[in-house]
Amino acid sequence: MEAQPQTDPEQYFQRYRALIPDWDSFLDCLQRPLPTTLWAHPERQGVDGVAGLFDELGFRAEALDWADNALRLHADAPAGAHWGFMAGLFQIQEEIAMLPAQLIAAQPGERVLDLCAAPGNKTAQLSLAMANQGTVYANDVRRERLGALRQTIKRLGLRNVVTTVQPAEEYPLGAGPFDAVLVDAPCSGEGTWRKGGAAPKLPSEGARREGLMRRQQRMLERGLGVARVGGRVVYATCTLSPDENEAVIDAVLRRWGEQVRVRPVRHQLNGLKISDPITHWRGERFHAGVQDCLRLWPHDNDTGGFFAAVIDKTGGNSPRPDWLDRPEREPPERLGAILQRFGLDEAAVGQAELLAPTSRYAHLAPPELIPSRRPVADAMGLPAVGVQANPDKPTTALALSLGAAATDNVLDVPAQEARAFLDREPRRIEPERSGISPGYVIIRHRGVPLGVARLYQGGALESLYPGRWSRASGRRGL
Repeated sequence: MEAQPQTDPEQYFQRYRALIPDWDSFLDCLQRPLPTTLWAHPERQGVDGVAGLFDELGFRAEALDWADNALRLHADAPAGAHWGFMAGLFQIQEEIAMLPAQLIAAQPGERVLDLCAAPGNKTAQLSLAMANQGTVYANDVRRERLGALRQTIKRLGLRNVVTTVQPAEEYPLGAGPFDAVLVDAPCSGEGTWRKGGAAPKLPSEGARREGLMRRQQRMLERGLGVARVGGRVVYATCTLSPDENEAVIDAVLRRWGEQVRVRPVRHQLNGLKISDPITHWRGERFHAGVQDCLRLWPHDNDTGGFFAAVIDKTGGNSPRPDWLDRPEREPPERLGAILQRFGLDEAAVGQAELLAPTSRYAHLAPPELIPSRRPVADAMGLPAVGVQANPDKPTTALALSLGAAATDNVLDVPAQEARAFLDREPRRIEPERSGISPGYVIIRHRGVPLGVARLYQGGALESLYPGRWSRASGRRGL
């Protein structure tokens, strides 16, 4: 029979009591809300600039020593309701969920696969760690789950992401080889108790948990299968269950033998308290390699619960690539006309090129981005130019990405006008602002681009801020 959700953590987690150090502190921690944590976009205002935004509102930001560009704030800090979030200055993410992407240590120019990508926070970490070079494949099993990821791509200006829709355990080998693979596996979610105050509807024993464990093992093995020899795979979950964590690693180590090894990485994570993994469970002792896994209890770092392992693929075979030809590129004049209007030169986009439009938009992508034959790409690169408008329309994503450096046809507005723009209210430009010519205009607040408007003869200014974003955007700090 399926277990009902519990609101009493002492009852729900009783089966782990012998495993958990300082049981009373563990229970006490589960009763407290999670702190708000986020990381700053490394190419925009940076961590100090973001910390200053919250300091203005009376929320002191504390830097996380172990995580790049990351801050911790009080649980009540209005991070999601701050205009800086919609401007792509930072990304909200639970602290311990930042760990897997940091363990991947993705490098510019690599091919990386995020096998279970939605909602996309880890994909964004990987893309920016690679400085928008190389390729990040962001996959999920259902297309509708990629909606949040698509918005993240636009807000943060991610150019090197290819989204795909495929069951993780069936991901085509020909999409590889990948230098690194992240398997952030679907799990029972016990480590997320503090987010919702109740455990998921999943029994501790029985066929459903055993089925979940088998699926997690297949996902990890597929991740190893698509990785190149010499590549690395990070397996991670947000659950406390040894069945879904150490037992999965144990099964893979025994099955793959000398072709894989768990890499010791604890010494790389100064400032983060890591507990020893579980070495035996239900009367069985795990493979010795399990000792190098990472287990994090909520009360040790005031986070959620988490588990991670870095696995090196040391032998076997690299998959044979089955890739398409380079996507068709647009003539440089198409993007060049937009850059010229805003006083930007081609150096503003670096080596990125404009892909030929497949629907409403032409996408900006690095030249090394080459899609695989299977799975078919759902989307590639950053939607940069709206090709159905006349003239071509610079997207909000492009404005957020390049607008800080623009020198022409830019309107820097105070808080009241910034609020009106985000609310899509029509405005007029006074005669003293005649230095801006009719056409597309980048709107900025405090030097930070917010999006695109269109100026008409006579001074009417039409906000082109996306309607869906407007309904979701915050107003704190304006």
